[in-house]
Amino acid sequence: MTMRVAYLLDVFPLVSETFVVNEILELRRQGAEVSLFALRRPQESVVSERASELKEEAVYWDPQYDIISRKMLNALPVFFRRPVQYVKGLKYAKKFDAAFLYNYKRIALFARFLLQRKVQHIHAHFASTAAELSLCLSLMTGMPFSFTTHGYDVFFSPHRFYRTMGEHAKFVVAVSEFNREYLAERYRVPKEKIRVVRCGIDTDLFRPHRTAAEKDIDVVTVARLHPVKGLPYLVRACRTLKEKRREVRCAVIGEGRERESLQRMIREEGVGENIALLGNRSPEEVVQYLSRSKVFVLPSTSEAMPVSLMEALACTVPVVATRVRGIPELVEEGVNGYLVKPRHSRLLAEKISLLLENDELRERMGRAGRERVVRDFNLKTETGKLRELFEK
Repeated sequence: MTMRVAYLLDVFPLVSETFVVNEILELRRQGAEVSLFALRRPQESVVSERASELKEEAVYWDPQYDIISRKMLNALPVFFRRPVQYVKGLKYAKKFDAAFLYNYKRIALFARFLLQRKVQHIHAHFASTAAELSLCLSLMTGMPFSFTTHGYDVFFSPHRFYRTMGEHAKFVVAVSEFNREYLAERYRVPKEKIRVVRCGIDTDLFRPHRTAAEKDIDVVTVARLHPVKGLPYLVRACRTLKEKRREVRCAVIGEGRERESLQRMIREEGVGENIALLGNRSPEEVVQYLSRSKVFVLPSTSEAMPVSLMEALACTVPVVATRVRGIPELVEEGVNGYLVKPRHSRLLAEKISLLLENDELRERMGRAGRERVVRDFNLKTETGKLRELFEK
């Protein structure tokens, strides 16, 4: 029997969350029917054709649905189809704060769609409003729900009802073993409900396309221009290399609120001819940049399990990354890359230089990196694990 799943997201699609698009499409390839619901459209332009296609079929929340008469009109069909469940859920929702009760009452429209489409499971990405609304939908319809936790929602902006959502969820996904332990210890999410499922990547798309002799970019990174990504340390590392008469060509792919400050810093550090801020790029373009690059650098101060590192390794690009959170579960010191202390530009420069000066070392680490990703971070395998959890 075909599994019917509904995905509920805060904003869709986002360039920095291509893993959601990949996961949905892979679930469909594996035979699941996936309906897509989102609370908001993105403000940024969509650069992926696959994301654009999903955006066209997604059901988006309309502020007009919050009008009292509309909420009542949407609630009636749900009440008549699941009267006992609806009243039971409403009574339970009243035990929480006013915001939760408000969300319960307003989400009936999505509940109507779920019932019409005979959805069997609800899944959200990030422990955010979408996860809270998934709990509301579960209480209202009786459908099981789950949610995937990542980084920001775990370490910087935790949900006020983390434990409650975890207790009611069929399961909770953590993207790393580190996160699994953290969720259980910090927020007391029942450990037996936490499953580690990586946001795997398409290793058929992310693969090497050029020989070592064709690589004309020394250093590349793919990251949001956000303070947590630690990009100022990469800028300083490039300056250090330049001071040692090692001119590097560095490409930064990504967009964000730090663009102006990074541009100013690049000028002040005298590396304007070395570093290019390229903005957002499609997955296909990212593959091409990775294939042209010798070393991938991610100097983040906090990470859960960076998809960009998986993509680089799959393209046989050795990495220099920081030893934070879940990264050591992917990057093996001296095997497929190097790990350094966060906020340490000198160490970054040393490891970048070491890799740039040794072609044989880069090739060996690159091969090991792809082998690791194909084996343990493959989109097909990881999505298969998630599908099995939905079906249990």
